[in-house]
Amino acid sequence: YVTQMADGCESEPDSITVNVTPFITGNSITADHSICEGSDGDELNGSTPSGGTGTYAYQWQSSTDAGATWTDITLGTGTDHIPGNVPVTTRFRRVVTSGLCSSTSNEVIITVVPALTNVDINTASFSVCENIQPSPLDGQNSGTGVTYTWQSSPDGTNWTNIGVTSEDYQPPVLSATTHFRRIVENAPCTDTSNVVTVTVNPKANGNISTTTSSICENESADITFTPTAGTGPYSITYTI
Repeated sequence: YVTQMADGCESEPDSITVNVTPFITGNSITADHSICEGSDGDELNGSTPSGGTGTYAYQWQSSTDAGATWTDITLGTGTDHIPGNVPVTTRFRRVVTSGLCSSTSNEVIITVVPALTNVDINTASFSVCENIQPSPLDGQNSGTGVTYTWQSSPDGTNWTNIGVTSEDYQPPVLSATTHFRRIVENAPCTDTSNVVTVTVNPKANGNISTTTSSICENESADITFTPTAGTGPYSITYTI
């Protein structure tokens, strides 16, 4: 109540009502995560606040300079936010307004990891004879902090890890044509190399149809060579 005095006279009391809106509480968002360059960020989830008038307006903001400056996100006015493509490491927060009160959430960081480079195998596809160990497969150096997983396949479709995690790979003696590739990972980034095919050619086996032949001096004899394995054309060398 308020009263006023003037010349010994007191005014009739008057009153004013002050409405106090409760603080907004429970305004938090989740969660920090990393993405590979060129990928979309995961959905950012916001809690349901309390306090205020009970009616809330949301405004999501982003910052690419470690929180020095913040920019309102167009259409970022929902309880949650789908960031879409995030080209550089970015911070996000949510401002909740209710009546005359406002609340700023914690900050969430989406870290952008550079895409992988130099993931291929330098060695071109080649052929070997059966029972001959192939040449080593030369893998490119993909940088520090990466892991390698070599895989093999009999058909180029179904792949199996072969338990090798080195930059390069020395195949064993192969009994059949085999395809090789290398998986390179630097979480959350993963990439797959080109495929190198090692073709295994069966060892040539030639049979002479006649094991003995009698001829007169200065005459010629017919000797028939019949290959039963290997892949033509064949190079034949006769030894007397």
